[in-house]
Amino acid sequence: MCEVINLDLSEKTESSFRHPWELSRTEIILRELKKLNISGNVLDIGCGDAYFDDMLLKRFPRIKELWGVDICAKKDIRNGKANYVNSYEKIAGKKFRFVLLMDVLEHIEDDISFMNNLQEYLDENAKVLITVPAFQRLYSLHDKQLKHFRRYSYKLLSQTLTKSGYYVTDHSYFFLSLIPLRILSKNTTQNIGTWNYSEKSLITRMIRYCLDIDYTVLRAFSKLGISIGGLSLLAICQSSR
Repeated sequence: MCEVINLDLSEKTESSFRHPWELSRTEIILRELKKLNISGNVLDIGCGDAYFDDMLLKRFPRIKELWGVDICAKKDIRNGKANYVNSYEKIAGKKFRFVLLMDVLEHIEDDISFMNNLQEYLDENAKVLITVPAFQRLYSLHDKQLKHFRRYSYKLLSQTLTKSGYYVTDHSYFFLSLIPLRILSKNTTQNIGTWNYSEKSLITRMIRYCLDIDYTVLRAFSKLGISIGGLSLLAICQSSR
């Protein structure tokens, strides 16, 4: 398996505030994982600075062990249930009930081989939760800056997963409301992810509220088999082997 780093961290700046997009995506994924009754061993590939993992362990006490893999980890870190390493060799032989790939696949040139090789880490009936940027038409200079090879439609992601031995059990687009901003910033390369307002600030809370409504509406449509579109795409899959 190729090594993975959450390259979206490359746009981090001196600002200590997290973007409403990241905060909202975190809550969306936590809500999806609650539906899956997450427990056992969990693998987070491209875990970045482990912000999401901290939230995950607080929300789901039935997690036995959490392992994060990211080549930006300069050394192994072990803190209770949480373990962070920078090489797949350090988790050799381990099996996981849940695997998280949050905005990772777009960084991998051969995504089919990557997903195929991931199978060796999956426990029986394991679930994989994936988020990716959506729609190649929205591919921008910002994507190039973050070293994205592609953006995905549901059709492309489904084909990729089928070819690598998975079947999709659920999916939904989200953040439709952010598409106009993406179009307007398509030729911008620097500091799009910069945010200078605290999590408790009015503007941050308002944007998060709007994104929460966005997700709720699009998720409802997805349950009806209607795909409207969005800036991001979420899929849950299992091995078909």
